Amino acid sequence: MPLGVTRVVEIPGSAGLPFDHGAFDPKTRRVFVAHTGCDSIEVIDHDSLRHVGTLQNFPEAAGVVADEGQVLVTNRGAASLAWVDGDTFETRVVFKTGLRPNGVAFVARLQLAVAACIGDETHGAKLQALSLDADHHWSIDLPGRPRWCVTDTAGERVFLAIREPSMILTASLPKLDMVQHWTLPSAGAHGLDIDKGTSSTLHATAALSSKWTHSLEDYLTNGHCPVCRMPHSSIHRLGSCMWQSVIQAWFEPLTRAPGQSWKSKQGPEPRRPLLSRQNICTCFRLCIEARLFSPNLRDA
Repeated sequence: MPLGVTRVVEIPGSAGLPFDHGAFDPKTRRVFVAHTGCDSIEVIDHDSLRHVGTLQNFPEAAGVVADEGQVLVTNRGAASLAWVDGDTFETRVVFKTGLRPNGVAFVARLQLAVAACIGDETHGAKLQALSLDADHHWSIDLPGRPRWCVTDTAGERVFLAIREPSMILTASLPKLDMVQHWTLPSAGAHGLDIDKGTSSTLHATAALSSKWTHSLEDYLTNGHCPVCRMPHSSIHRLGSCMWQSVIQAWFEPLTRAPGQSWKSKQGPEPRRPLLSRQNICTCFRLCIEARLFSPNLRDA
């Protein structure tokens, strides 16, 4: 679906100052944005597209997540996690976390928060789970610098992007056990989101290195996926690879079996699509989904 600019919402006093994460709360119909450079949270009314308030005292606000009228904010400058009422804008509780908390996830029905802490030169990175309505918390050490994190629909697992070594770390909730590391084929894992509708599909973004670009070119030329190593002659088999839903539309001439000719009744053979950044990103996402959610491909 193509995206377009609907409206530009002006944020007072924001010129030249950095922002970070933002989140939409379906209950209040508000968007909460971390204004890191102002130690604040900016509030935008989704329906009227107006800036409706600035919440102060969130030192180096970084991660934001919202659900069921509740907002969680990681304060990178104060090693804390703030629990905010999305209706009244009042801060309910502030919890201590590890140093420099960044990504944050929330399971509202369980009142469970997850914070990914970067640490510093003397304190290692940590992933923490905190119960908002009870004095329970869990923590594990991380193998690298954490970025974004999300939970699955059931609130049973958390997924965390680790920048270097580039991977998705997943652990069960709330105890953060049953840890798995899913290595990514490109450096700099960063953004992470999950479709909690019908598919629970995980989407990961990472920096696209020249090595990955060459790998994709190798796939298009020699006919195998650089992540799951599946030959292009197998991709048409239903359920064999999650590339299938899009690959036919974009790369049909390139995914036929070696020696198979293009059928003229299908019209003129499409030309090889340009290897644009958009195409690379889409293919990267599709194959990462295959690796993460197809058991037979995870260890490929």
